[in-house]
Amino acid sequence: MNGTTGRQRIKKDRWGRIILLLGALFLAAAVAAAVKWKPGEKPPLRPAAAVAGSPSSEVGVEPGSGEERIKVTLFFESADALLAPEVREVPRVSFDTVAQARGILDALFAGPRDPSLKILWPPGTHAGPLFLLGKNELVVSVEWGRGEGSGARAETIWGEYLALGSIVDTLLVNLPELSQVRVLVAGVEQETLAGHVDIRRPYGRIEDLIERLPVGENAPPAPAGEAKM
Repeated sequence: MNGTTGRQRIKKDRWGRIILLLGALFLAAAVAAAVKWKPGEKPPLRPAAAVAGSPSSEVGVEPGSGEERIKVTLFFESADALLAPEVREVPRVSFDTVAQARGILDALFAGPRDPSLKILWPPGTHAGPLFLLGKNELVVSVEWGRGEGSGARAETIWGEYLALGSIVDTLLVNLPELSQVRVLVAGVEQETLAGHVDIRRPYGRIEDLIERLPVGENAPPAPAGEAKM
């Protein structure tokens, strides 16, 4: 009988020590939290797991801050019958080259703001379907407008070449992940853009058409591995 009572007392003492130890650990944790977090401050939160495909901190988009915009360089005809740049802002589309290309082309086909520059397409011209061919070639369908006046420029050989270069250079200067652009007309592969210039092949940047490039903070993004101008 005395042996049973002694064993029960030992068990009670053991559980008592365990409870005291757990209580001490809990108290120490509470004190440590109180030191790190002061009243009036937001308590520290555990970082949420990154969502696949969501913008990284480098994108600089804060919830509720509105639409982020980026500077792009559009090319229009200058008084010297070359392509001159005009820097504009368009909405940024992260992780989607095709959607970003469409936003850039929408601004391009809307025409220049500088009165000294000329638009190269009839009013109403816009981008149709766009898609990537492989990793670095963008296919662009041009849907010609039916307006009169400014579209006559593309009816000459040089004007048509400028119109093609405007599309190609605008896309490749601003989207360094691309290396070539192929142009379709109304979704169909044609021999020429408007009767003169061969578009049966993709084009890289047409440097000889560009009159000048902006420098400094207005410079377009440099392709990977190249320094900004």
